[in-house]
Amino acid sequence: MTSTVMLAAVRTILDEASASFWTDAEIYAALADAQNNIIDKVLAVYRAKRMINPDMPMPYTLESLTALVTGTGLAASYISVPSDYLEMVYAKWDSDSTGTQYRCEVMSATYNNFREDNTFLSATHTKPICQASPITTGSTVLINFLPVYKVAATYEVQYIATPTDIAAGQNAKLPANTHNAMIHFAVARMLDKDQRLQEAQMHQQIYLQELQTVS
Repeated sequence: MTSTVMLAAVRTILDEASASFWTDAEIYAALADAQNNIIDKVLAVYRAKRMINPDMPMPYTLESLTALVTGTGLAASYISVPSDYLEMVYAKWDSDSTGTQYRCEVMSATYNNFREDNTFLSATHTKPICQASPITTGSTVLINFLPVYKVAATYEVQYIATPTDIAAGQNAKLPANTHNAMIHFAVARMLDKDQRLQEAQMHQQIYLQELQTVS
């Protein structure tokens, strides 16, 4: 659905065809919150599954949120995290600039440091390592690569990005199978404003039921 269709759907349930008690802006804000709430819930499950199986396929719901950053000629073995960064999907690193980027093993900074102390497990050009969580150096949030930069290194990082908020002229980024859930989330938010708490709870329950079909 487009954002205007979603707005109309919310207003149909609320039985308010045009802005009066509920403004368009606050309904759009509720729809945007709904989208972010769904992302948080699906991403939490995805992260938990990846702890067991790092090669776990990305959920369909998150596929539309992926973004890709590439670069060459790094002066150090790190990149600044994009401002819309949520979660890394994969990273590739060519520390020696041989022309082939190798898929990084993604891990936490703590475990990464332990690995580097073991010469049998430390990163190599063909088996690079990338930190799973951004770390901060000064005021800059970074993602570090190993082995460290030697020549004109190149990288490729795919990540899950925060979507632009739903608004007039800005459609939902998540796929259609999440739109009904967003609508009921927004309806619940609007009814809560009107102190119609029982009705709000009903639509919140519908929202949660709709989420069970999201993957």
